[in-house]
Amino acid sequence: MMLRSLPMFLLSFVAVTVLAQDNPTGAREPGAWPNGGTVFSGARRPAVADRMRSLRQPLSDTTVASQQDADRALVEAAERGDPRAVSDKVAAGGRPNARLSDGRTPLVAAVDSGNFEAMRLLIDAGADVNVKNGMGFTPLAMAALRGHARMAQRLLDSGAVVDVRSDDGSTPLQNAALLGRAAVIRVLVQRGARLDVRNRQGYPALIEAARGGHPAAVEALLEVGADPNTMGRDSRSALYWAVYRRDRAVADLLVKAGAEVGTLSLETLE
Repeated sequence: MMLRSLPMFLLSFVAVTVLAQDNPTGAREPGAWPNGGTVFSGARRPAVADRMRSLRQPLSDTTVASQQDADRALVEAAERGDPRAVSDKVAAGGRPNARLSDGRTPLVAAVDSGNFEAMRLLIDAGADVNVKNGMGFTPLAMAALRGHARMAQRLLDSGAVVDVRSDDGSTPLQNAALLGRAAVIRVLVQRGARLDVRNRQGYPALIEAARGGHPAAVEALLEVGADPNTMGRDSRSALYWAVYRRDRAVADLLVKAGAEVGTLSLETLE
């Protein structure tokens, strides 16, 4: 009757005391924890208890700042195109899929740097090959803009979406055409990039190449099947833009491929 009237915490104390008296040598009993308590006393392993408490607590400002510093260091290493530094920063806690407050991401930064090994290390560390940076460009879009054909090939091998649109509405193929990246054009088309997709201005890749004045890009697009008579949303053809720019090299390529001259005057190109 006396024991039944005691509070629970006192009963636990009594149980521990009795068990200790029954085992004065200190030898561990079956079911005892390493800290001396038993399964009956309710004692927990200190390491487990501490870990459980830490998981319930929110991250401190210091922890958050430390993670931000690690992520920033990784992005900066990627921007420098420094594979050793990239590897070190990942090992130190930098996250391959981090996105800084200014929109920079490690993988897009590595592609922008042109260092293949830095990019490869990030992909192998789990970087998302379709993540966009703050400007809305994916790693593949950046490879197209910079003319990095080998990087584009590896990104596609790793799951990059070939016709993914950047935030400005352009595809990697259109980016490559606009800046005259002939080698990237061939890689993208070989991997299924569509030639007829139009950007927000209403132009497909061939017209963008002609507007940019890039004969090598125009030739590459014609070689892989671009229609020389394709029209933009404004009903202007690639040849129109070649004449407008007085670009004899581009105009000759288009006419040779079958572009219709119509009312355009090629004499102005002489």
